[in-house]
Amino acid sequence: MVRFFLLLTLLGVVACGGISYLVVRQRNQSRQELVGAINRVKQKDLELLKNETELTTTKANLVQTAAQLNELRAKNTSLEGDLLLTKDQAAQLEKKLREAEEKLARAHDETDPTTQDKVQELEKEKENLQQSLEAARNEIARLRGMVEGSGRTALPHPVKGKVLSVNRTWNFVILDIGEKQGLVENAELFVYHNKQYVGRIKVVSTEARSAVADILTDTVKGKIEPGDEVSGGTRE
Repeated sequence: MVRFFLLLTLLGVVACGGISYLVVRQRNQSRQELVGAINRVKQKDLELLKNETELTTTKANLVQTAAQLNELRAKNTSLEGDLLLTKDQAAQLEKKLREAEEKLARAHDETDPTTQDKVQELEKEKENLQQSLEAARNEIARLRGMVEGSGRTALPHPVKGKVLSVNRTWNFVILDIGEKQGLVENAELFVYHNKQYVGRIKVVSTEARSAVADILTDTVKGKIEPGDEVSGGTRE
């Protein structure tokens, strides 16, 4: 009888030990799973913080780029005003030059010897007007070159991207590609909406991974929207 109770007691001890082992093992496993879950949450938080920081930086860069674009447009408007003014001055000089040439022709026809001084004076006036007109024409060429820029720039290799946003007030778009993808200023890109051509844009400012481009309104055949595809550098 005593042996029976001893055996029963021993079995109870073994059972308790086994249960304790299972409980400890399950507890440790739960702790490991909890630690893993916490680490995953921390990693997600770090990734979220990184993404938020990058988004904030991108937004700041876009705001700065838009400001630079407005500044460039204001400068371009000023140059266009200077160009128109210079053209007007050149037109006035051409008119004065024609008048001086007519006066000089009449003076040469006169036989009065006292007109010699007048002829010399008119010759000098004509020379000065010709020099002023030549200077005005050179200035027109210089200003026109500044307004037009370097024209269309060829891309070193094909590029593809998408429209991030559209500013319809100033007719420009922001792209998700930039210098890292080989995009350069003054390059022209084709825009497609659902695979359908809707117009062309011209790059005016580039960052590492973004760019600003003017919408070439005379080429638009549809509404350019965020998400539209852009491409260039190949024959379309």
